Amino acid sequence: MSTAPYSGLRPFLRDETDIFFGRENQVDELLEKLQTTHFLAVIGASGCGKSSLVKAGLLPGLDSGYMGLAGANWSIVEMYPGDTPFANLSTALLVSPVFRQLWEGEDHPAQIDPNQAAFLHANLRRSPNCLNKLLQTKALPDSNRLLILIDQFEEIFRFNQLNDNEATAFIALILEASKHPDVYVVITMRSDFLGNAAVFSGLPEAINNGMYLTPRLTRDQLWESIAFPAQVFGGETESKLVNHLLNEAVNTPDELPLLQHALMHLWDNDQDKLITLAEYKKLNGLKGCFNTHLEQVWNDLDPTSQHHIVEIIFRSLVETNQEGNSVRHPCKAGHLALLANCSTDEVIAVIEHFRLPGRNFLTPSMPTQLNENTVIDISHESLIRQWGRLQQWTAQEHKKSEVYYRLQAATKRYQQQQTELWTGTDLAIAKDWLYHATPDEHWAKRYEKNATFEAVNRFLQDSIEQETQYQEMLEARRKKEITQSRKLAGLTTVGLIIALMLAIWGGIERNRAETSEHQRTGELFTSYVKHAALEVKTEKYSLAKQLLKQSYQLNEDIPAPRQYSRDLLAAYVTIAGGEAGNTFTRIKKQLFDIGISADKSLIAAVGENGVFIYQRANGQLQHLLSAHQGDVYSVQFHPDKPVFYSAGIDGKIFRWHFPKSSDEPEATLYYQTDQAIHSLAISPDGKTLAVNSKSGATDLLDTLSGRLLHAIGASQQESGLSSGITFSHNSKYIANASFDGNIRVWNVATGLPLGKWHAHSGKAYSVAFSPDDKHLAAGLEDNSINLWSLDDGRLVNRFKGHTNGVLGIRFFHREQVTSHNNKTDADKQLLLASGSRDNTIRIWDVASARTVRVLEGHTGAVVNLLTVTPENKLYSVSNDGTVKEWSTQLPHQWLVDLEAAAFSAAISPDGQKAIVGLGDGSLQIYDLKQHRVTTTTPQLHPTAIKRITFNNDSTVATASTDGTVKVWDLVGNELRPIESYHTGTKLHSVDIAPNQDLLATAGLEGHIKLLEWPEVNLSRDIEAHNGTVASVQFDATGTRLLSSGNNDHRLKLWDITDKNHSLISESHVEQSQIHWATLSPDGSRIASVGRENAVNIYNAETMQLLLTLNGHQNSLYRAFFTPNNKQLFTVSMDGTVRVWDLEIAQELFSLKLPVLRGHNDVLYDFSVRCQSKGCWVLVPFKHAKKFALYYLETTE
Repeated sequence: MSTAPYSGLRPFLRDETDIFFGRENQVDELLEKLQTTHFLAVIGASGCGKSSLVKAGLLPGLDSGYMGLAGANWSIVEMYPGDTPFANLSTALLVSPVFRQLWEGEDHPAQIDPNQAAFLHANLRRSPNCLNKLLQTKALPDSNRLLILIDQFEEIFRFNQLNDNEATAFIALILEASKHPDVYVVITMRSDFLGNAAVFSGLPEAINNGMYLTPRLTRDQLWESIAFPAQVFGGETESKLVNHLLNEAVNTPDELPLLQHALMHLWDNDQDKLITLAEYKKLNGLKGCFNTHLEQVWNDLDPTSQHHIVEIIFRSLVETNQEGNSVRHPCKAGHLALLANCSTDEVIAVIEHFRLPGRNFLTPSMPTQLNENTVIDISHESLIRQWGRLQQWTAQEHKKSEVYYRLQAATKRYQQQQTELWTGTDLAIAKDWLYHATPDEHWAKRYEKNATFEAVNRFLQDSIEQETQYQEMLEARRKKEITQSRKLAGLTTVGLIIALMLAIWGGIERNRAETSEHQRTGELFTSYVKHAALEVKTEKYSLAKQLLKQSYQLNEDIPAPRQYSRDLLAAYVTIAGGEAGNTFTRIKKQLFDIGISADKSLIAAVGENGVFIYQRANGQLQHLLSAHQGDVYSVQFHPDKPVFYSAGIDGKIFRWHFPKSSDEPEATLYYQTDQAIHSLAISPDGKTLAVNSKSGATDLLDTLSGRLLHAIGASQQESGLSSGITFSHNSKYIANASFDGNIRVWNVATGLPLGKWHAHSGKAYSVAFSPDDKHLAAGLEDNSINLWSLDDGRLVNRFKGHTNGVLGIRFFHREQVTSHNNKTDADKQLLLASGSRDNTIRIWDVASARTVRVLEGHTGAVVNLLTVTPENKLYSVSNDGTVKEWSTQLPHQWLVDLEAAAFSAAISPDGQKAIVGLGDGSLQIYDLKQHRVTTTTPQLHPTAIKRITFNNDSTVATASTDGTVKVWDLVGNELRPIESYHTGTKLHSVDIAPNQDLLATAGLEGHIKLLEWPEVNLSRDIEAHNGTVASVQFDATGTRLLSSGNNDHRLKLWDITDKNHSLISESHVEQSQIHWATLSPDGSRIASVGRENAVNIYNAETMQLLLTLNGHQNSLYRAFFTPNNKQLFTVSMDGTVRVWDLEIAQELFSLKLPVLRGHNDVLYDFSVRCQSKGCWVLVPFKHAKKFALYYLETTE
């Protein structure tokens, strides 16, 4: 039961139902909602009472059995995600007596054993369904239910910026847990974080299905929450006070926490327990009461020894997120002591003042004992918004961190030799920051991104030293001018110094001359490759291409394997980056929009003071039209007639008609308004012209007569230029993107609104319907593109990659290879082109929201685009005054449709064919030269084909999950059976020995089977590992066999010429499960990949770890060496294939596969085949009827 009528800032607790009033209807609604879903998302604005509603309303209701058939036996687990969501969940589960008994048994100790918590933590990390499996093996007691409450769920999105891999895994775990019949998940989350959910697979759908939007309290409900709690404790609130508070709270942000705090303050300081209006007026209103109380606590502390600690504590407990909002940032007490440079006891003494009864400004609340590991948090974000002193501290902290971020970026560029030390204004700002902000390494760890504090400090000190030297030089020069004699003396001294420097320089140059010219050339070559790889990481493909071009001049002195790294990188740059095919006659004016004639022969661009007509065939300017007065913002051609419309700042629309295609068009004033017209759109059926003015109002006009058909609703703010309005492809709907961040859709026939969608943040610039009119995309100010479903209104995906606002977007289709002849649009790859203020155009795969190509060449913002699909052409218009033509073809990359889900793949040694194993046990053969599926076999295995491997010739082996391995001869496009063998265990890997009739299989029971045909019954067995054998591979001689253990985490190299199969070498235990290990072609090195995100390279003979390659963001599944042993390909669940240069231990580039980010169980296998002219890379998508194919052409 509660100990006081009002809770203050903190949320209500489970045992405070006696003072929780005004929410009875909402509690009933929550209970009804929970009966229909196992995942309940309680959403609302900060300060609306979400946590209190759940903790003091829903949870007691469950305990009382108000959810009907679900009963009253609930094990309720409460947690916050924080920076360790898995660890926090593990601890919370063990706090539950029922769950703890399941986990540890009945005879568990009174205190939670840290080892048990760590063990549970490790188990929860293993897979999304591990909690469900645990509850299957150790079931909850009869009629018992488990409810996991995750309060302040938005913390997971902040954590995702620090560790997206773990955040994704945690969300997958809770989503999977909610599918268990006895498990319920309830989250509370701020509504302004809803857009962040889109990056997690399944989370938007779960939230949408189980969403409860917390309503504001009505006046009557608010009255109950003020008056009734006092009555519970024998007190009373004066009716005049209640009415006054109700009136004041109407327009007050954070009304509920401020009311609770004011009432708590009045109650604690009232003797007769009658709270009156007169007493309240002494507090200076809701905000005044709150701020004054905090200032009193501040003034009670010692200014000399404690004020500094308070400031450090609160500055550390608040952070400014990417949207510029101040939010909570919980910290451990011990870490706060480090930041404040004092003892933990001193920090705790200060914290105690802010969490005393009647205050509740910091959590945990009394009587929880604090120690160095206690996580300290601000009790409610209203404190951040309402305490003036904290707002000043937060602004200062943000400014301090901004300077540090700038310094980090400059330090990184300096280390990469891309910039100089700071001077002038930059250095003056940095020195002032260093003096007044007094940063140290403990503070800096919170903000480290591009460089360490040590490196930043060194960069800054070097800049200061350089500046000092420069100032000293100036001072010396000034002094030398005082007298002639001192000047002569100074000149003499300078001469001596110069002579000495020349002597030193001469010696250095002589030493350099003696250095091998070959070595210097090699270093220069490596520098070009490294620099280009760094540019590729930031998607600056044009710069990378220029750097690589310089390296070709050094080929004569560079070994072929080193050149191969460069050539692979150059091949990727060709795939990922594109250049304009043609630039139309340049206009030295800003351009704003682009259009194309019905016969596709003319391009119109509009901009400053004119309309410009180009011949599309050659890009030559044909006509310059100047009917408008001032800038022209938009142009639209009629889809069927030689007519176009233009509009601009003068509020006029001109209708232009071409008497003949070569004649100058004639203008007729078609429409006029008193406002600037920002954008036009014409319906695909040619009947309706939409006019969007600066106010945001949209008029629909008849294209022939100009008659007003409908005046549809204005937005709150003006719309974007050019592409801010568009029709659906069936001409039935019209959409508008507005600067107020909303995208609105209307019915063209009726003019009635159909729906409204809100951007993630900031303005909406552009909008487009998908070709089937089922989706709506919007280009946004926050650098992203949102894609919504028009069927149910949900946010399908967000496209992130641009570094500035997205101004123009266009959907288009790309033909792709299919295994059947009757192609439809569903068989085509749907792409999206976007133009941005970052001066680039991106081509996106819509299904995965992945960038498949970046087009560079504009020097100003790309404001709009148009596509000519049959010719694979894209046209862009830019503020730089140019119109450019681009190819929409995606060179050397294909997305191939299949008959069934693709599990495995292998490319033939001659690089002519690829075989893809399907989930239904059949195979499809793909011709890599003709780019077509040539053969679809009948079902060859009863279950999915898990692995495929080639011998040095046309021999193929296939292994299935049913334990069967089959050997085939590939003749043309036909597979002819040679042998079949059932191993009796689920297979993970198979390999054929080079030039021998011998194969090895790896399975679950830890054994390797060696099978020779035609005598397969005389198999040999190697007891290789404890648990599953993840992979097997013969070396190039066929005399040694490499195996990897998935469970025992070991690599082993076997001599198979010895009848006893003696062990040649064995690795040390690795950190995580091994998924694959592969031998380099020369047999000298082993690459191992697995659950950890790194690639480990070992010496094959000694098993010594040579190097570790970091970069992947999720588990890795397979790796391939190139034939020269110097490069490595790896594939990961993070949706990338990465290529590594082993000579310099650096990632060359990353192929971003067209799979949704965060989707588990998508990738399992891939195949690489490299030859002298290039490398084929094939990636099948598990549970998707597709594979991605790339060709990295390595010829110059």
